[in-house]
Amino acid sequence: MSHILLLLEGKENRRLLAELLGKLHDLSFDPSPDAFDLILADHEALRHHGEFLRSRRLAEEPGLLPVLLVARRRDAPLFAGPIPGMVDESVLTPVEKV
Repeated sequence: MSHILLLLEGKENRRLLAELLGKLHDLSFDPSPDAFDLILADHEALRHHGEFLRSRRLAEEPGLLPVLLVARRRDAPLFAGPIPGMVDESVLTPVEKV
C-alpha cells in the first residue's frame, strides 16, 4: 500500500481527499521523516512547508518524490507549469466526488 502525505490547509479538501484516498492508501497529515510515495499540497502548505518539500525531494534523488499542487480552479493559470524544485503537477479544486 502506498503512503501519501496530505499537506492541505483547506480543511474541506483535506477531508474529501482523505475520505477518497484513505480507502486504498496509508495517509499522513504532518511532515515527518517517514517515506512517502506522493505528496499533495495546497498553496498555503507550500508557503509553510516549502523547505521541507525541497529537502525531501533532494533526499529522494536520483529517484522522484512526486508533489501535486491542489489549487483553486480560478488560480489555475498561475500554476500552468511545474513550480521549479517543488511541484510536478496540479489538480484543481473544489474537489468533486464523481
